[in-house]
Amino acid sequence: MKSLGKILGLVILGLLLIVVAAGFALTHLFDPNDYKDEIRDLARSKAGLELNIGGDIGWSLFPWLGLELHETTLASVQTPDQPFADLRMLGLSVRVMPLLHREVQMSDITVNGLNLTLSRNEQGRGNWEGVGQPTSPAGQPAEAPQAPAESQADEGARRRHHAAGRSSWTSTASPSAMPG
Repeated sequence: MKSLGKILGLVILGLLLIVVAAGFALTHLFDPNDYKDEIRDLARSKAGLELNIGGDIGWSLFPWLGLELHETTLASVQTPDQPFADLRMLGLSVRVMPLLHREVQMSDITVNGLNLTLSRNEQGRGNWEGVGQPTSPAGQPAEAPQAPAESQADEGARRRHHAAGRSSWTSTASPSAMPG
């Protein structure tokens, strides 16, 4: 009976070591940065989002499958030259085991260094509009890009409105107004 327990313990230990070694090898041999173009194309075709990842993509495997996108800008495909969000780091993580059962359980979303610039052109169309809408079948935006937006704020968010030839800015956050 003792030998059966030892054998069973060694088999379980061996399987555990194989899983740990496979996870280590996967995280060190697979580079998600090789897939930046595919990620960009998926964001464009499925979400109507122009995603520019200027930095590296980092990731972890266990207990959460996590991705970190560094130096990222987001724009609508209708106004790709007018990003409405600039992020120093965006982190997403999901549980690994539920993925095997085709379930997604989110852990958290981490946003670091967000600069958000929302603007409207003379026709009242916002630079964020079109996000969440797939692109046309040819892969091109449905409308031509609008005029470029003004420069972004250092931190926080601001909005630009055009009305009767005048522009007004509304700041929704500023570093001096933040607590702490």
